[in-house]
Amino acid sequence: METFYDIRNANVEDFEAIINFLFAPSIKFFGEPQAKHFSAQTYFSRHVSHRLLIRKVDATNAIVGYAELNNAPYIPALLEDCWMDWLAFHYCTRLPLSVTNTYFFNTFIYNDSHNPQMLKQIVEEFFFRENKIRYIITPEAPDWSETYHNVHPNYQCLEAVSHIFYPLCFSAVTCPNTECIHVIYRDEMISTMRYRLALAEDNDDIVDIVHADRPELKTSLGDFYIAEELLSNNSRSLLIIHNITSGFVWLNEDLNVYSLLENFELDMFGNLIKFNSRQKFREKPIKINVATRTAQHLLFSFEAIEDLYDEESDTLSNSLSSDETPVDDSGKEHGDFLRKCRLLDGNLECADHYVKVQSVDHAIRYNIPDELDNFPYDGYPNAFSIQMFGLIETHDPRRMYSFLSTAFVAFPDRDYCLLSVAVTIRMTPSLFEILKYFIKATPRPGCKIFEHLYVTHRSAIYGDLSIVRLRPKDKNDILNLFEDPEETRQTARRTTLRSTFVAGRISMVTNVRDMSKMLTSEDTKNQAAFDRKTVKAYLELILEDPTSSYECFTIRCGNSTKPPDENSLIGFVVIKPFLYNCSLHKHYILPKADENVNLFSAELLALKLHPFFHNQADVIFRELGRQTHYRQFYHFKPSQSTPVCNDLITNMQPIEPRRMKKVWFCDFELHTVRNSRSTSTYTDINENSETQTVDYLKDYYSLFSNNLRPSVISGNATNIVVIGFGDMCKALLRLLIFGLSTVSNHMCTNNFLPSLNITVIANPGVVEAEYDFKFKCEYCQNQNDCYINFNNGDAFIRDVSDRLDARLWVRFLGGVVEDIALYVL
Repeated sequence: METFYDIRNANVEDFEAIINFLFAPSIKFFGEPQAKHFSAQTYFSRHVSHRLLIRKVDATNAIVGYAELNNAPYIPALLEDCWMDWLAFHYCTRLPLSVTNTYFFNTFIYNDSHNPQMLKQIVEEFFFRENKIRYIITPEAPDWSETYHNVHPNYQCLEAVSHIFYPLCFSAVTCPNTECIHVIYRDEMISTMRYRLALAEDNDDIVDIVHADRPELKTSLGDFYIAEELLSNNSRSLLIIHNITSGFVWLNEDLNVYSLLENFELDMFGNLIKFNSRQKFREKPIKINVATRTAQHLLFSFEAIEDLYDEESDTLSNSLSSDETPVDDSGKEHGDFLRKCRLLDGNLECADHYVKVQSVDHAIRYNIPDELDNFPYDGYPNAFSIQMFGLIETHDPRRMYSFLSTAFVAFPDRDYCLLSVAVTIRMTPSLFEILKYFIKATPRPGCKIFEHLYVTHRSAIYGDLSIVRLRPKDKNDILNLFEDPEETRQTARRTTLRSTFVAGRISMVTNVRDMSKMLTSEDTKNQAAFDRKTVKAYLELILEDPTSSYECFTIRCGNSTKPPDENSLIGFVVIKPFLYNCSLHKHYILPKADENVNLFSAELLALKLHPFFHNQADVIFRELGRQTHYRQFYHFKPSQSTPVCNDLITNMQPIEPRRMKKVWFCDFELHTVRNSRSTSTYTDINENSETQTVDYLKDYYSLFSNNLRPSVISGNATNIVVIGFGDMCKALLRLLIFGLSTVSNHMCTNNFLPSLNITVIANPGVVEAEYDFKFKCEYCQNQNDCYINFNNGDAFIRDVSDRLDARLWVRFLGGVVEDIALYVL
């Protein structure tokens, strides 16, 4: 009879149970020797990316195993960033090993009576968690049982699931007792799912799978809608199923590209059409709606108000002249003031003052064959869609990654995959799993398609990520990421034409020519210019000063076993050491840590990454930690100044501010810097005047962290709509954002990422004014003394604006609710 095991992440609360199991009789182990652990904090302080606790699924729920897997081997004499050189020098595996497709099984404490079944389930669970990992390696040290009789690692359990490789120096005669490595192959552990084209006789099996999640389809379409589609002569769809009908994916290549372009912003996806400017092409006109936001510094400033008066001067003059009621001079001035206030309120309460919607003319460029004059604009499509998919409940929903890979195999000449999800459909485990690999397309104003459109790229499924330290020739490529598409068209197109690697097809350049010079948001342009200037200063500092504590790494996608120049640049990250943990503890709820932890913390200054790869944030942070030896990454988003770009800010855990506030009169920051100079060789924080600095003790900022642990998404599954953005709303948002991450112990074992399904409807301008930091009162020399900036609210409420940006997780809409229709289910 097959036994099943519950495999989950170990946390601090499991410390006592782990220690008791470790010293239980008849327990075997390999990896780190059994040692005395004084506390849970000491035990969990050592970096391990995956700590797995295995319990038997029965009435006892007893622990039967404990495993640790990491992206570097646990060999104290070997640096974490040197294991590839160690393997290449001592072994001849002939395997395509790389730092991004290989993991290490460092420790396994187990009850041998449950092997090999338990070990197989552990390996399968890990491979399901890490889809890009192909190999798991376990180094085995020479046999030293004759010296240490009481401690003897046992690696025999691995022989049933791994291949053993001996070093080049091994000899059965002269050197029999030597090290070796056990290599576990993904393809041998994960059961292969074989696919075939669906047949009409598969109708009943497929309909039953769909009926489990969407019973309304059977009612509306009948019992044989699958067979009818397969037997149709005009069908352009492709239905692929697992050979034992445990799941299916229904693909369709017939896309209405014109309708999609009218309703969604698809410029960054090449408009789903293949295009090469070096070949013959034409243009197809299209009219679309575009929303342009008013620049933040033009919303409430003195100049903005004067412009409103100038624009409405005629209306105001007519209003003043029409009032012929005789009043004295003081009454007239009072009336004029009230009319100006009403005029001001009327404009500031209008949604058009913040977002203007306009209809503009565009032209889609598309290639045509040289010998033809008339050719359809979608003659070279570059996308297909998933019309429907399903997986039986007995299968792990994480197998949807395999279904998605199969979908791209069915269309090898197309780079994009679309998935349309109705707004009323309920979230299922398989849908939640597959949406991890998609990004949501932004609907245009007045969108007539009442569905969510998700897009993914072939490289996001097949490409491997690699982190490479900055080289001088990478500087221009990094700065080009901040340029306008028109300015970088030629540079990016060379990347697009590269066909050697999967990621070479990625391009952020659009094939749309703007016929009306559509206005890009001024805030977006200013932010890009600010980011470029700041990052340029960082890069110059790093390249000019080899001893600088600042570090920069490029993020590339393609074949991780190839040289960096043969992979596509998709992002970069800039970091520096962080030594001021004591300042953070005064304002934020953080777990208590040893003083030595300060030496392993870093501040993330800037990070830019292509949106298709945001779901691989854990991989990026772990690899960054392996190369830099940092174990904690912090990011500071200032509330009173312009922040530097960080595209993975929502993939880092937000830290909750303390609910009780204190006034710190000491100049703690200066004292900390002075002490750190005497004990550290790190460069001072102000070594470059061009870069932005943060006063960690006095400034207002949002704090985010990543401790290289597995990320756990938490949030509400039910749609919540809140009317108004007052104190009650702010308190609710704070409780929902930090609902599962307030206990500091959990931060040692996981990264909790809020994923809220909340919409807040407020009057136009309320949210903009709440987060407006550029307004300066021209009459008050000290802005903190101005009544406009004086906030007498509770710190619990005030920090939603001062030390948190709820816009990262909550949808804010400006408008007035006229009616609420309640439906009783």
